[in-house]
Amino acid sequence: MIRKEIKGESIQIEPVQKIEFSWVEKDEPALTSFVVKSSSDNGTSKVTPIHKDIGQGETRDPFWEYCWGDWKNSLEKLASVPEAGQDLRFTTRPMLGIVLNDSNKKNTDRLGVLSSEVVRISS
Repeated sequence: MIRKEIKGESIQIEPVQKIEFSWVEKDEPALTSFVVKSSSDNGTSKVTPIHKDIGQGETRDPFWEYCWGDWKNSLEKLASVPEAGQDLRFTTRPMLGIVLNDSNKKNTDRLGVLSSEVVRISS
C-alpha cells in the first residue's frame, strides 16, 4: 500500500448544504480544493461535487487526467448502489472462497453457489 502525506483543512461547512475543503500532497506544487453542494427538490436529493484548483501549466494536465479517471470510477461505484443494488467495490473484485466443509448440493445451495463453481480439494 502506498502511503502519501496529505495536509488539508476545512474551508467552509454549511450543514446539509455545503462542505468545502482543500488539501495538498507532499511535494505537489499547489493546493487543490473540493466543494460538495447538496439540495433537495420534491423529495429528491441532488449532490453536486466540484473539484477545483487542479494545478496550473504543465502540472495541471496530468493531475487533471488522474483526478478525472479517479472521480469517474468512484462515481460509477457510488451510482451502482441505488441503481443496481450492488456495491461495485465488492462485486467486481476477484474473490476466492474457501469453505471447510463438504461441498455437497445441500451446502452449495445454502451458500448460494452453483455446484459447478466448486472445486473440492482433499487429501
